[in-house]
Amino acid sequence: MIKSWGRGIERIFEACRVAKCPKPQFRPDHSGLWVEFQFPKTTVETTVKTHSLILEYLEKKLKATLAEVAFGINKSLRAVERAASRLVKENKLRFIGSRKGGHWEVLK
Repeated sequence: MIKSWGRGIERIFEACRVAKCPKPQFRPDHSGLWVEFQFPKTTVETTVKTHSLILEYLEKKLKATLAEVAFGINKSLRAVERAASRLVKENKLRFIGSRKGGHWEVLK
């Protein structure tokens, strides 16, 4: 029966090997077969480089939205939002005005 499944399991193992992740665990139950992947735990940290890229971009284009900044520096919107939030807390960045008509100010 396993031969009739094709090469899917081999391909899963190969993808795990390439990604340097452990092989998945297979667990059969009454509804079918579960495949459990073990991914290494990672922490999401915004690098200092991202912070400086945001500040540089906003110095040039104060009216830019965070979405435009994300596109301009080739980062995800969520990463830029996290970094901007940290920059605001560190008093390096400030938003002035209303949400629709406001703009960013880079603090020196």
